[in-house]
Amino acid sequence: MTSPASRSDVELAVAAASGRFRTHGGGVRLVDVDDGRAVVGFTGACQGCPCRPQCLESTVVPIVSAAPGVVSVEAVGVRLDEETRQRLRNFLAVS
Repeated sequence: MTSPASRSDVELAVAAASGRFRTHGGGVRLVDVDDGRAVVGFTGACQGCPCRPQCLESTVVPIVSAAPGVVSVEAVGVRLDEETRQRLRNFLAVS
């Protein structure tokens, strides 16, 4: 059985992911952690950016998912159906 994700562990992971976006005035913040589901929000220049889905899958999800107990990562305002998410993951794996 996996132990639940602690908010402090997830906050550390989100802070690490957020650092990747600071060079262009953006960032990521933790909105909620519940039952292994981490919800983040993009901040600064990343708000409304059309590249959010790619940044979510290529940067945020791998870093935040590494936090103990995290089973999924979602972002406020970024909606990807499972087919699109999988196509994006396949594209990123090849790139």
